[in-house]
Amino acid sequence: MESFLQQIKDELVSNTYRRMRVRKKEIPKDGGKVRILRFPRFVTVLVQGDLKLILEPIFEADSQSGSYGYHLNGPHMKR
Repeated sequence: MESFLQQIKDELVSNTYRRMRVRKKEIPKDGGKVRILRFPRFVTVLVQGDLKLILEPIFEADSQSGSYGYHLNGPHMKR
């Protein structure tokens, strides 16, 4: 696991990381049609989650309370 994470880190730092293609699964529907489901790869989800953890606080700090859109602790989050 350590070498796996180190490889991803090295690819990100050296700007050689390329996301993997999504897996596709066709599900038959009525009338002979098919529905295509797409599944992202684990590495892609891992990298996107890590980037979210890094970037979200940066942009959230710059957003103004009166701005439209999503805010991490905005009024839409309160119940």
